[in-house]
Amino acid sequence: MLGRVDGFDGLLARARAGDAAALEALLGEHLPAIAAIVRLKAGPGLLRRESVSDLQQSVCREVLESLDGFRDGGADGFRRWLHTLALRKLYDRQRRVLAQQRDVRREVAVDESPSAWDAVCHAFDTPSREAIGREAKARLDAAFAQLDDEQQDIVTWSRFLGLSHKEIAERLGKTEVATRKALSRALLRLSDALE
Repeated sequence: MLGRVDGFDGLLARARAGDAAALEALLGEHLPAIAAIVRLKAGPGLLRRESVSDLQQSVCREVLESLDGFRDGGADGFRRWLHTLALRKLYDRQRRVLAQQRDVRREVAVDESPSAWDAVCHAFDTPSREAIGREAKARLDAAFAQLDDEQQDIVTWSRFLGLSHKEIAERLGKTEVATRKALSRALLRLSDALE
């Protein structure tokens, strides 16, 4: 796990000082989850133009440039900060794509990257990786795309960023009960896609 030898703070200090191995250790653990977030939140229009790996590299480059911007919060705070940077980078790229006057619906997708669910299963190293077939993952990707923006955010915040129901409720300006119900409905829709 992240920085067991010298702790998160020591690893962060070494990474900020330019230690490439420390930076690799700091980011390495989070790359599968970042790739999953990119794949799920980028949308087909953006993925027609840029690969998941290109977007992921762009996020990592931004982390390198703004590592001093991370303040406090330990390993959990760093994970949330990193994922927030990934989402911000995606939204910026999506705005640029939408600003262009080309019709992205006419483009042919060439995305051959694995399903985001591959990355999630790998990130958490669960037996689910073996159990979920390629077809099921494609159905999950399609089902996730059918969720409304709020449901996508709730699933992303809960399952990828590890936010609590309280934190999600604060972000949405809703009650914890409402966010629990919304998460349950979203997960049920995703579950239905597998049946």
